[in-house]
Amino acid sequence: GLVAQPNDEKTFSLDYGPVHLVVLDDSATEADRESQANWMDTDLKATTQPWKIASHHMPAYSSCTTHGSDDSLRELWSPVEESNGVQIDLTGHNHNYERSVPLNGGLEVPAGEGTVYVVSAGAGADLYGNDMANPFTDIAVLSEHYVMLEIEGQSMTLTAYDLGGNVIDTSVIPQ
Repeated sequence: GLVAQPNDEKTFSLDYGPVHLVVLDDSATEADRESQANWMDTDLKATTQPWKIASHHMPAYSSCTTHGSDDSLRELWSPVEESNGVQIDLTGHNHNYERSVPLNGGLEVPAGEGTVYVVSAGAGADLYGNDMANPFTDIAVLSEHYVMLEIEGQSMTLTAYDLGGNVIDTSVIPQ
């Protein structure tokens, strides 16, 4: 059966254990994206959860040579996420695996002081290439994969695995 999501089922938030998850609809118009930025800001300011994750389809930061970054999302949503302590922005769209350095205002910051942007879209479709010259990209791998997030106390471990179960990336993200 189908599971109904909160709000309009395209833009909503929910808590799962210590995690506050914000789900956004980036296929919307620019005006709707602006409205969602305002909604997200209010939503994130209201949560007391220690871990905050934002999830949507298109990445604000991506080294993918096929689609790359969505500059509108970078301008509208990244400042809201970064100023409200979102630790991970999790997206798809670009068929590869990528993880940024921690970012705040487009600049690299120490771990725990910015948002890490993760692209996880290697689930079986043709893979896309990467341009590793972007200063925001920490790692990019052309691989079908999946990502696991594990929280233990004050740290979250992100591990990406290829379909054979081999680790292709791991990163510890402090709270």
